[in-house]
Amino acid sequence: MTETVNSKNGVPIRLTDERWAHITEEHGELVGLRQDVMETVINPAAIFAGNRGELLAVREVEPGKYLVVVYREFPQDGFIITRPVREAPDFSHGEESTVAEGNRFCMALSSVI
Repeated sequence: MTETVNSKNGVPIRLTDERWAHITEEHGELVGLRQDVMETVINPAAIFAGNRGELLAVREVEPGKYLVVVYREFPQDGFIITRPVREAPDFSHGEESTVAEGNRFCMALSSVI
């Protein structure tokens, strides 16, 4: 099954069962949080551009815990890449801020909302 939601930019973003299984295999703490992932794409607190064309939607899910949903948009549609749960990121530095994504860091180059 494929679930699709619209991003803040109005682009349909899809998440397949196969991709979700891959994500939860690598990040077991995410089991049961699929709807939180989709809600983060729909209604993020902030969206940052990554350094490889990806977008990072961020939403606080409980005090001090943030979902960072990494996804890619194209003109007609897009897809979720991964979604780690992180401690509170420091976005106070604007363009200088970084957001952890797996074992790499994406430079938050610019806010798109």
